[in-house]
Amino acid sequence: MNRKLRILFCAQDYGSLEQNIFLLKILKEDKKLDIKNSLFICNKLFKNKITKNIIKKVFFIKNLNQNFSKKIIEISLLNRIDLAVVGLSYKFQSLDYKITDVMNKQNIKTLCIQDFWGNVGNFDKKVYPQYLLVADKYAKNLTNKKIKSKIIVSGLPKYLDKKPIINFNNNNNNNNNLLIIGQPDYVPGINMYFKFLNKLNLKNIDQIFYLPHPMEVKKKNFFKKKTIRFINRNDLSKYLNNKLIVINSFSTLSYDILFSAIFSKKKVNYKIIFLSFRSKLMNFIKSTVGSENLPLTNYRNIFQLSNYDNCDIKIQKIIDKKYLSCNLIKNYFQTKHQKKIFLDNLYKIGKN
Repeated sequence: MNRKLRILFCAQDYGSLEQNIFLLKILKEDKKLDIKNSLFICNKLFKNKITKNIIKKVFFIKNLNQNFSKKIIEISLLNRIDLAVVGLSYKFQSLDYKITDVMNKQNIKTLCIQDFWGNVGNFDKKVYPQYLLVADKYAKNLTNKKIKSKIIVSGLPKYLDKKPIINFNNNNNNNNNLLIIGQPDYVPGINMYFKFLNKLNLKNIDQIFYLPHPMEVKKKNFFKKKTIRFINRNDLSKYLNNKLIVINSFSTLSYDILFSAIFSKKKVNYKIIFLSFRSKLMNFIKSTVGSENLPLTNYRNIFQLSNYDNCDIKIQKIIDKKYLSCNLIKNYFQTKHQKKIFLDNLYKIGKN
């Protein structure tokens, strides 16, 4: 397409914010984005995450009041928006949901990039994006029955350039570092995850770090343990060495770390452990993803544990296992997430 795209980006949740920022940067590099007339609308909590260096017009929403729809219409008409790239949020009547509703009624094309396999956020039969771009055929199969959007297998923006999203430090040693990733407090059953972590006592681990989720509010009791160090996202790279074990429930960050480990210039040994305990947490994962089995858990060094009672024993066995190489998962990222395929799909939507 000859004319540059005028895009309204929006995101209420952190995963979509990151995905859309990656997309924005790729479009700028490809010189297919009209920077002057494009804009980004997002959660006020992300003021430090998106700056004028990324995009000039940024609006931080404090609340979704009655005048919100009117303001969005005014902005979109003023900038003659071609396409709205919306995010995914679990929250009822979210920013993404509201903007999608407004754009659809104004006959402006709406597109969403799925940040986690099978996830359709809080979209429903009445309000949903016209197009949904997903990672792979597995994601499409999980999503097909959930939403009326046209689902397109495209790969994800953050995995298009085969460069680490997160860097690893230069400490080449034999220490096993453990990173525990937090989840939002509103996730049903997440208290069981935190309860388990609080009592977890592991051997052969040199350092344990806890990284809270950006939407996490409550402090957990295990923060008080002297053996666990509380860290923030900006400093994450300082604590990732060449032997890393990640524990999480279903975090997208764990996949970003996995991707970064595979495409790092240095050799990084990794193990990813998903804790998806039965009852509320498993039901939430099954509802969100569309399956009890989390993506890529059939590959080496990626494990999913669901039994609360014997999970600590299984985790210790995983820690004691040798680190294994896995060319299959590198091949997955190389073949399923290609820049040309993604951009061809996006420009076709923008041009129509």
